Amino acid sequence: MATDINVPVANRTPVAYFKKTVNITDAPSVMGFTLTTVADDGVVVYVNGTEVGRTRVSAGPITNATYANAAVNTTAANAAPIVINVPVDLLVSGANSISVSTHLNYKSTPNISFTMSASLIR
Repeated sequence: MATDINVPVANRTPVAYFKKTVNITDAPSVMGFTLTTVADDGVVVYVNGTEVGRTRVSAGPITNATYANAAVNTTAANAAPIVINVPVDLLVSGANSISVSTHLNYKSTPNISFTMSASLIR
């Protein structure tokens, strides 16, 4: 974990946002694109603005006030990574945006953890 988001409980929102741009050359030649994430508590993942997966977040619209529907500790989250097979037709040649919202299960939760890796198959 590289970023400490230390916000007092009184000022804490249930959601943290992360975004990464990845450059992909010759997107039509991509045969598979997989994202693997670990999130404590919930996570919603988007590629180029399209939702590609969610875990422990109920169906429906997502806002900055959406809580996760279950709590999981960091050890349990690390033991069960979430693998998302991204439809390759979402990818474009050049800049591609991977956006993530992480969601706490309750406002006074003691921590949030999140990691993600990507794998591209040609």
